[in-house]
Amino acid sequence: MEWELVFKSWNRIYKLKAKIIETSPTHEKIKVSGKNRSIVLQNDRPFFISRRLRHRRWDWQQIEGDKINVRHFNEDLIQELEKHLRGL
Repeated sequence: MEWELVFKSWNRIYKLKAKIIETSPTHEKIKVSGKNRSIVLQNDRPFFISRRLRHRRWDWQQIEGDKINVRHFNEDLIQELEKHLRGL
């Protein structure tokens, strides 16, 4: 499944593409790519959904790609991903 993320962080609008590349019973990997860079983020959403823990906060880890040094950008990106994934 592939979708486009459009979000604002620090008065700048970002347009990124996101794609779920791997799903297991406990983890899910999402590839987020821009014009010339991409990262892979992993969360534990399937684990909590299988246990019917809908209000539990998901844990996110970056497992591939360049490290994101700007904390606010990382938080805004994860917030936008969660907003989309909770709507599924």
